[in-house]
Amino acid sequence: MGIYDREYYRDERPQGMQLRAPQTMVVTLILINVAFWVADLIFFQGRLMVAMGATAQSLYPLHWWQLLSAGFAHDPTDIFHLLLNMFMLWMFGRHVEARLGKWEFLRFYLAAVIVGNLVFAAHYTLLPAVNEAGQPIQHLCFGASGAVTAVTILFAVYFRDVTVYFMMLFPMPAWVFGVILIVMNLLKVGGPGIAYDVHLGGAAFGLLYCALHWNFGRLIPAALAERLGFRADALRRTLRGGPKLRVHSPDGPAPEERYRAMDEEADRILAKIIEQGEESLSPAERRTLEDYSRRMRQKHR
Repeated sequence: MGIYDREYYRDERPQGMQLRAPQTMVVTLILINVAFWVADLIFFQGRLMVAMGATAQSLYPLHWWQLLSAGFAHDPTDIFHLLLNMFMLWMFGRHVEARLGKWEFLRFYLAAVIVGNLVFAAHYTLLPAVNEAGQPIQHLCFGASGAVTAVTILFAVYFRDVTVYFMMLFPMPAWVFGVILIVMNLLKVGGPGIAYDVHLGGAAFGLLYCALHWNFGRLIPAALAERLGFRADALRRTLRGGPKLRVHSPDGPAPEERYRAMDEEADRILAKIIEQGEESLSPAERRTLEDYSRRMRQKHR
């Protein structure tokens, strides 16, 4: 059972047709990638991909932004690259997002984009590519593959025994699929024109993230988090969009201060779930939410 199935996460907004932002970060990232691809196809004819792509020069300060932008650029003449990346992101990313929380998943994904492209730029800086005449060749890196590989590896670690279908045909545990993915990139099974170094950089980043128990949300100071809009009340409005939840005691009305304290504690714990995932909760915090859930069920009787 996830947090969305529990009483303390009840959505009390009125039902009906409403325009709203995507509920998951995975869907948001997919929409952003598709939007860049469509814009490049219609308005820029590939020039946007070239501008956003990473090269060896992306290691220079004026080009650092390309280490991130390259992860959102895809070849407008090759829709299959985009479709494959977005399909894998949707298949594996939504489960990883549920494990990490929305904002930590975003931090992980963006960091994976940067790491993969950083590996690419460093590779061609240390080992410049040349043609048969010995003249230097500038390679361009673009696409979400590095970050998607990192997400896939994280899925393979977190959900190692879940059955996945390799090439839609062959069932195997997720961890076996992860091993096959790494080996295929090491052996360069796909032939030329594929940024295997980016894929392997993403895979290594995913493994390190899991092995070292990283959580980038813990690196954000509380004061900075507030300035960035990560306050609990803002999170409540984003998540629920409805009136503030109230707890009704069966023994009689509680003081307003008690209501406020319980709401603030519920907000704090919900914010922690979104930032760090449900697994970050302490036993005491879980008991607090269970108690909150029981009181809310009494309200809805």
